Amino acid sequence: MMLRHSFALNAEADAIERAVLAALESGVATPDIGGSSSTSAVGDAIVAGLGSRVSGLGCEGVQSHGFGS
Repeated sequence: MMLRHSFALNAEADAIERAVLAALESGVATPDIGGSSSTSAVGDAIVAGLGSRVSGLGCEGVQSHGFGS
């Protein structure tokens, strides 16, 4: 919501929403919503779902800062 409503980064928000939905549809979820994955595993699945979209969104530094690794 912040990307979309505060920064008008609609394409970036859409990419993240699709990656989250893909992770959930593949069964990757934390125990609080009925899954058995760790928070870290869910984050990794979301980053993997972003895949090549990340480089096109100006997010190249995300993994170099330790996120998604």
